[in-house]
Amino acid sequence: MMKDLNQLEETKPGTVARCLLPLLQLCDLTSPPQPNTQVGMCYAVINSPAPSSDTILKFTAGLVMGISMDADIYHLSNTACLRIRVKYPDQQTHLIIPQASHLKPQNYDDGATHRLVTTALISAQVWTEASHVELSLVLDLSQNEGPLSHSLQTSIQPCIIDLCKPVKINIQPKPVKRGI
Repeated sequence: MMKDLNQLEETKPGTVARCLLPLLQLCDLTSPPQPNTQVGMCYAVINSPAPSSDTILKFTAGLVMGISMDADIYHLSNTACLRIRVKYPDQQTHLIIPQASHLKPQNYDDGATHRLVTTALISAQVWTEASHVELSLVLDLSQNEGPLSHSLQTSIQPCIIDLCKPVKINIQPKPVKRGI
């Protein structure tokens, strides 16, 4: 077809149409591929900690505090990509890999629904007042993207997909008490 188009002296629409019409009539039309009906949207529901918690969790600055987390994840096909995202008030973000033993498949689905019961570890320096830390579940697809993840140098993380809205936890790191 390209050879015939290159041999044309005039590129007027009528001339091109007369050249292409016999070629296109000889082609067999293929039907479009059938859509995949087994696709499901992956999402999560965080059951604990409660999103409307007004209590301030206090801990010693510089040390680690564990926040128990209970969540249901639906249509999760690759459990190795699941991460807990902790976002601090200074916009620092940490991705925590949950232990595989804390992720249990549920029996009422075809193995794509999981329950995560784990402890998210957070740590911070002394703050002047209590602030919110956001906990959420995300999929980290940067391992699957390969060389693409290294070539993209942007401020956003293109290979991170949110599975749920973040839960805000009110925390206040206390200064270390000196002396006995």
